[in-house]
Amino acid sequence: MAMDPACAAVKAIGHSWPFSLKWWLSLTAADQGAWVAGLGAFVAALVAVGISYMQFRRDALRERRIAMAIAPALAGDLNLALHALEQIKEDAFKIQNFRIAHHEEIERALRSIARIRLMAFERFKEVLPMLGNTRAPIVIECYATILRTVELVRDELETTPETQALKEGLIAIAKNVDNLISRVKAAQRELMPQV
Repeated sequence: MAMDPACAAVKAIGHSWPFSLKWWLSLTAADQGAWVAGLGAFVAALVAVGISYMQFRRDALRERRIAMAIAPALAGDLNLALHALEQIKEDAFKIQNFRIAHHEEIERALRSIARIRLMAFERFKEVLPMLGNTRAPIVIECYATILRTVELVRDELETTPETQALKEGLIAIAKNVDNLISRVKAAQRELMPQV
């Protein structure tokens, strides 16, 4: 580009307006090839972004369909578990504060947890990871914690015949019940918008 001293304006030398036929023909073969390669790379990037977006939408739709299909059953499981956990908390409070030490009362309180059956979890455990990156870890962790607690209670009932030991086991489990109840409620919150 050169400056015209009379009008102090830019004067084009050699090329006309870009993207015209005259401009295109004025380019060398190497320049034309560079332009074609650049446009091809730009179109390839657009296609890659479009494919990625379509895959994202397809995965999100699949996760939503799976969640809508299994969320009611999982929420039902968690609701039953929540009821049993709240009952064990109440029973442990009574046993600890009112000094109830009847073997039957303590055993009944522990058996309410030992009877928790997570039918939906057993049926859907293979598809739980498909709930998505935000929902799946919370729901799976909740179920794992419930299953560990149920297993601990069953072991306690099978191996401890003494009333005092059962009472201490119940009180120890009840200390963790609040944490477990909060996990169950968090998992329910993750599932309920899908119901």
